[in-house]
Amino acid sequence: MKKKFFPLWFINVINTEEKLMKLSGNGLHLSDMSYGAGIFTFENGENKKERYRICLSKNCGGEPPKGLAASGWEKVCGGKNYYVVKNPDPDVENVPSYEKWKSRVRISLYIAILFLCFGLGMCIGYLSAFSEKIAEGKDINIYSFIFPAVLFIIGAIFVTLLFISNRKLAKTDTDLGLKGKVLKTVPKENFIYTPEEEKQMLKDGKMIKKASLGWFYAPDKAAELVEKMGLEGWKFYRFNELGTILYFVKNEPCRIKFVVDYQNEFSDEYFASAKEDGWNLEFTSVTRLQGFSIWTKEYGENEDEPEFYSDNETRLKHARRMALTFGLTFLICISMIIFSIAMIFIDEDYTGILPIVPVLLVIGYTALVAEFGFFASKTIGFYIRTKRKYDNKN
Repeated sequence: MKKKFFPLWFINVINTEEKLMKLSGNGLHLSDMSYGAGIFTFENGENKKERYRICLSKNCGGEPPKGLAASGWEKVCGGKNYYVVKNPDPDVENVPSYEKWKSRVRISLYIAILFLCFGLGMCIGYLSAFSEKIAEGKDINIYSFIFPAVLFIIGAIFVTLLFISNRKLAKTDTDLGLKGKVLKTVPKENFIYTPEEEKQMLKDGKMIKKASLGWFYAPDKAAELVEKMGLEGWKFYRFNELGTILYFVKNEPCRIKFVVDYQNEFSDEYFASAKEDGWNLEFTSVTRLQGFSIWTKEYGENEDEPEFYSDNETRLKHARRMALTFGLTFLICISMIIFSIAMIFIDEDYTGILPIVPVLLVIGYTALVAEFGFFASKTIGFYIRTKRKYDNKN
């Protein structure tokens, strides 16, 4: 029996799994692991490579789904919210999904970028103060620069590692073989017309584009727009690849239900179930703080309006999640700025230097607060409108 310590193994789970496979080829086969401590326990055995998967699954108790056994996967170990399985075939194609890891890495990357920007802003402020003091012939306390420098370096390291991990995870296939069928943005089948045809339709007035800043943080307003355009004879066609521009084509008046679903993570079962119910996938995103998927469904004049959610509580939970996520992001940004200003005034050597902080730094912080404040207000407004709507129905 042998133990190995893998620090920060969870940042790049694919690399960790590749290390485990390589070790199995050298006769060390995983038998247990400590999720938090990063200590992996191995047993000696045959020099044969095995494929390992460390899967996240909330409240699973360390038990993998029974269906994995049919694909040749067997349990190795597990904990409250994860399980580890292995397959004797290192080239097995049917691999358990990485969707939950994708979600976790996206959120971690987002937070790391915030800290990187915060550290960079502090470094610029201190360097500006040092320059001013040197020009005036005053002494500087170089040790006060250690904290922002360390914060910036740590942020840069984590951003780099998480970015690499995110790129690797983005290339993984889903566990139900939906490769090429579910894209990260606009599904291929939604591009009915060629680029040349679209260009001509825009020129002839048979197609129009509409854009609204941060519309995805107020999905009810976007739904009103799409549904109103449909009744006016402009049928929703597709999004651009960034999800910021909506395309409409001239059509007979129609009724379309437009839904923006905002989730922590998506599974193959989620996509398959929605499609079986007749919903058309218009857009998916895994690049923002949490995932968006956008669906439409056309229905007749004498038909009931289709519902994507089964109950009002789910609708409210969806809206509340959005409000909390971006509301907390806004508070984090404000806290960072207050802390940065406090650091200047706490150190008596730097009292009074605030006016000489570069204008670009001030503009950058202000823009950051304005951006997240704007998005947070839109999501909070969405939650309030949703709550009022379904409170009135009850």
